[in-house]
Amino acid sequence: YEKGNSEGPNAMKHYTFEIVVNSLYPYVSKEVLRRHGEECHGKFAELKVGGKSWSVRLYRQQKGIRFYKGWSKFKEECIVGIGDTCFFELIDEKKLVFKVSFERKK
Repeated sequence: YEKGNSEGPNAMKHYTFEIVVNSLYPYVSKEVLRRHGEECHGKFAELKVGGKSWSVRLYRQQKGIRFYKGWSKFKEECIVGIGDTCFFELIDEKKLVFKVSFERKK
């Protein structure tokens, strides 16, 4: 979904999406795909949690773009498990930098 900043008409819009982790390599939001399309394939996105960051390669498949190389290390170091929800906020559109937060499966 799109979340607008209410600080006037020139405020930057933040694009956010969530992924419920249910596979080894989850798919990226259709919004990111629509905005960046083919050029995403093979590029790295930066995932930031607190003061730490991870580079994760984007891989285009028939169904869309997936987080791929680097995702396993990110999941392991952030202790993300199956059923957890990851929230992504695009904070740098040109460099594909996302601020990530979590909701753990109960």
